[in-house]
Amino acid sequence: MSPPTHRRPLSSVSSVSRHATSKAAVYDYKKKRETKHNMTAGQLRGYKKAMKQAGYEAADGKARSRKEGKADKEEGKETKSDKETKSDKETKSDKSPKSDKSPARGKSPGRDSNKETKSDPFAKARAKGALANAAKTAKESEYQANLKERDQKISDRKKRSKEMKKRTSKGQVKMSSVIEGMLEKIKKSTSTT
Repeated sequence: MSPPTHRRPLSSVSSVSRHATSKAAVYDYKKKRETKHNMTAGQLRGYKKAMKQAGYEAADGKARSRKEGKADKEEGKETKSDKETKSDKETKSDKSPKSDKSPARGKSPGRDSNKETKSDPFAKARAKGALANAAKTAKESEYQANLKERDQKISDRKKRSKEMKKRTSKGQVKMSSVIEGMLEKIKKSTSTT
């Protein structure tokens, strides 16, 4: 007979069963949730700080912000839409003919004038790819030039060998082709030096 093995309990609520009361389990759950919230908030603060140091404005989590409405206007605060209308009026009055032709740097012509265009996350990769493509095309063109030069050398060599193989009717080498080959070698050696 084998020794008894320890098995896990069938209940998946083991966290509640280890506490004496359900109040203690609820307390532990709330404490765990609060520490997770604090950790997330700390990470968010660190992100905002890093973005500010880099010169960007960190997102405020617009999806979670409350809706603008009567409560803001009653308190005397300017809402975001009020600020936008004021800034739109100022930009319309300050427009010059030059600004009508081309948008400001970092702005896109089709969008709201207050919004900047998003930075391209793949800009570095695209630049690297363009460099790689340029290098590839240069290498390919160099390869094609070398191939053409090699083919030319092979055809010249075949012509020379054909001339050198010519014989007289009695089987002797034709000296005219041999002498022409020697003259070409002399001309090449004098032109290089």
